[in-house]
Amino acid sequence: MARLRDHTIDLRPLQESPTLRDLWLANTISAVGSRLTAVAMAWQVFDLTDSKAQTGLLGLCVGLPYLLLSLYGGVLADKLPRERILIGSALAGAVGAALLWVNALVENPPVWPIFVVATFIATSMALGSPARMAIVPLLVRAELIPAAAALNQVGFQVAFVGGPALAGALIASAGVQWTYFIDAASYLVGLLLILRAGALPQPEASNLRPLTAVREGIGFLRSRKPLQASFLADFIAMIFGYPSALLPAVVAARYDDNEIALGFLYSAVPMGMLLAGLFSGWTGRIHRHGLGVIWTVCMWGVAIAMFAFTGPFWLSMVVLAIAGVGDSISGIFRMSILQTGTPPAMMGRIMGIGMAVWAAGPSLGDAEAGLLGEVTSTDFSIAFGGFACVAGILALGALWPSFRRYDIRDARATVILPPSTHAPTST
Repeated sequence: MARLRDHTIDLRPLQESPTLRDLWLANTISAVGSRLTAVAMAWQVFDLTDSKAQTGLLGLCVGLPYLLLSLYGGVLADKLPRERILIGSALAGAVGAALLWVNALVENPPVWPIFVVATFIATSMALGSPARMAIVPLLVRAELIPAAAALNQVGFQVAFVGGPALAGALIASAGVQWTYFIDAASYLVGLLLILRAGALPQPEASNLRPLTAVREGIGFLRSRKPLQASFLADFIAMIFGYPSALLPAVVAARYDDNEIALGFLYSAVPMGMLLAGLFSGWTGRIHRHGLGVIWTVCMWGVAIAMFAFTGPFWLSMVVLAIAGVGDSISGIFRMSILQTGTPPAMMGRIMGIGMAVWAAGPSLGDAEAGLLGEVTSTDFSIAFGGFACVAGILALGALWPSFRRYDIRDARATVILPPSTHAPTST
């Protein structure tokens, strides 16, 4: 049993910090609803337009707000009470999902409200997510930050596995409107948990002016080469990697336009990520995180390229799950690099930059995949993205040797995180 515990996920952050536990549950429940809406929007746009390009351009409606506003969201996280930001973001998400539900009830729903509301929801998330992610280092002991990163991965992957599968079943049996309705309800449940968590710890940065704070955040990132490389690695993986916008076209071409198949394909990558996260205990004993990111991104890219050549449904599920394993471990290493190498007073702004990369990358990748798929073919677009991802990350490793040699222990020696200002209590 002791050997098994060495490899399974470390639950101590949730056990020691009730505040983190409430926020983790809120994030996970809201994420399930968000995945319902993401699948429903892609399906509805493709169903109404029969256009891979328009389905891919839906990604721009999500990606651009993150790209343009996430850094400012990071400034807000370092300046305003973080619980207020989370409450506002949850309310906005509930309103957006409710508007999509109303639009779906129309007999012949127009497409343009989907794009408008997708932009509105993404804007609220871009402004709120940095506060949600920046709070973790202030709620747990420094040595438990990698474990907290793994738990966040697992929480989101539970949502990313269950949400799309449930979305496929709901769309097939009841229509897209119910997916939007459940998403709105999930935001309200998350809001109650945020309110129960109460006031959240805040670093001493309340007098920051926005422009000054932005310049400080960018300046700090420019001085931290490992952070720059980890963000660039994620951007390479996402801009060329997972072509989620093409999954409706894949299902239409390979699997008889089956909504259930669509839901499971959307769940395949998160399923691999979830399994990797549940058995992520070993990652705490790995110190060469830069090299780990390079190899796991290669794993991701190769598996995505293989997806272009799969025929049987089970084989498509397997290769996408393998891609998810690579992405999960890469994400744990990248988050550890960020949270261990960034002081608390700068965390919101660096998380804001991170959100611009993490969210804008996949969304812009959807646009790239959809447009390329429109002018070539679905399978060519998928294969090109996977191989381009591998080439890009290997080039990054070759051109940035300090990232290959990056050791997490060096960061812990230079950036000492203070004890939690929300004293953990065992329950």
